[in-house]
Amino acid sequence: MKLNFKFLDTEKWSMFGTINTLVPFLLTLLFQQEVDLRNMIFSSLICMMEGQLLPKILFVGFLNFMVMEDNINWIIQSCIYVASVFIIHHIPYDNFIHKFVLTNPIALLTFKILIVLWMLRIGHDIFYKLASIWKH
Repeated sequence: MKLNFKFLDTEKWSMFGTINTLVPFLLTLLFQQEVDLRNMIFSSLICMMEGQLLPKILFVGFLNFMVMEDNINWIIQSCIYVASVFIIHHIPYDNFIHKFVLTNPIALLTFKILIVLWMLRIGHDIFYKLASIWKH
């Protein structure tokens, strides 16, 4: 099995990945889970994957077990990640929304801003966690 990750490969790929990030993000909100550093990073990784469906699901499954917790929220979030992989795998590249974002200057700028905000939020959360570690 082979699985690839594309990270900020081209603007076109970045927009596709960002649009796909809406899937786990919206599922997280729908199931009333907390949007935190872990699921933001999981969502980003899920949307960077390129390859066959089975390796994607197996990889996300292993990541889920790596951060295993003994509570219902972990089970819900793990199901969200696997469902997101399945849904995103079936979203075609160059779909209508993807083309719209790439050809509409306002939509393109909006998604570029969303990428920056997403990365800033992840960076902020990492910095906050590191700062709390250093205090102790």
